[in-house]
Amino acid sequence: MIQVSGLSKDYRTVSGGGFLLSDIRFTLQPKAITAILGTNGSGKSTLLKIIGGELDADSGSVNVDLDNSNRDESADPLRNVLYLDQDAGRDLVLSMTIGENLELAQISSRTGTLRFPSRKLLRMQALDALSKVPLGLDKRLSQQVRSLSGGERQGLVLARALLLSPRVLLLDEFVSALARHLAVRMMAVVRDLVLQSRTYCAVVTHDIDLATRFADQIVFLHNGRLMDCFLVDGPSSRDRIVNLFSTCLKEESADERQAGIPT
Repeated sequence: MIQVSGLSKDYRTVSGGGFLLSDIRFTLQPKAITAILGTNGSGKSTLLKIIGGELDADSGSVNVDLDNSNRDESADPLRNVLYLDQDAGRDLVLSMTIGENLELAQISSRTGTLRFPSRKLLRMQALDALSKVPLGLDKRLSQQVRSLSGGERQGLVLARALLLSPRVLLLDEFVSALARHLAVRMMAVVRDLVLQSRTYCAVVTHDIDLATRFADQIVFLHNGRLMDCFLVDGPSSRDRIVNLFSTCLKEESADERQAGIPT
């Protein structure tokens, strides 16, 4: 499991804004999706980056105890972390084709190994991954990435994730810019990956419906504080999230009135 214990991040030294995160505590489990929701500026993306090792916390820890018995991994428990946001396509090589990008990802992930699979096998694995992403990219292997739409590039990035089978998958508003039907289908692919590969997954989202449909656990933040953490349990979970947002907005309005800010 991945245990988030007392995480705090203090930005007062650089912005005068106070704590961005304060004493955050929850657990990520394998084969499960944790959705991180909250009000604007509540620290959701910062929390995700600390879990992934991109940022350091000022206090607290992320304790990692992964079951790697069936994986060939280094001693670093978070080596195989994949962080994707809504601009994840920036990591693609635009001048290369769809197939070449996926082959490159597979080869790069095997750096340090003595044996590499044949190009034919790489191509077969790329086709299999693309066929699971609902965009028809498996029929366009020779198409240059620069000609793909933003949504198609997100689909290619997700296919790459399927190939790499990360131990920890962190998604920061990954599907927020996609059409609704496509966002749902992409999250279904993520869900299958998490279940099949025993992946630990945390998803930052503002979409209550997607969260309650695909997540197993909800973490709700407000002003850097953990307001609630609970397991998803049918329609009542959606009502609980709506009530949390309502409570937080009322708190913000009260703070603004107290500060003399017109509402």
